[in-house]
Amino acid sequence: EVPFLAGIATGTELVHFYRFERMDVDWKCTNPQAGPPQNGHFVRVFYMLSNSKVPKGGPKLDVTAHTWQYTGKDGKTLDGAQLATSAAKSCQKGSKGEFGAVAEPGFLVGGEIVFDLPSTDGILQQTYREGVGGWRFPVKNANTNFRSLDERAADRFNGIG
Repeated sequence: EVPFLAGIATGTELVHFYRFERMDVDWKCTNPQAGPPQNGHFVRVFYMLSNSKVPKGGPKLDVTAHTWQYTGKDGKTLDGAQLATSAAKSCQKGSKGEFGAVAEPGFLVGGEIVFDLPSTDGILQQTYREGVGGWRFPVKNANTNFRSLDERAADRFNGIG
């Protein structure tokens, strides 16, 4: 189901999770100082990381560049460093040049990541830790499958969702 939610439980309690809420394909950057996409297409993803129930010294939740990759329809793979172009970084609100975020134990973090993809026909993937778990989504379908919290709340209010 979209939006995507995954996490780790201790017993029956979800102690930390990450959520990818919305993806905007061919997003128009609003920063006048940013150049055009260097790879071809800006794609913006909203995320939330909850690590609030993890004790100090516990695992971190990470959605920085090294956790991402894109695989095109042709099978060519680009790693997160290749997707985190200077143009993409300059399009992220409040990023100060960073790409993604890390939620330390005890914290909740949210924001947006702007990717610079060569095509919208491939798969964008985030890996939770050392290739284990994560999120895979066909970029082409994103605008029709991802819906905002407001859209889902309206559906529930109207008896649709």
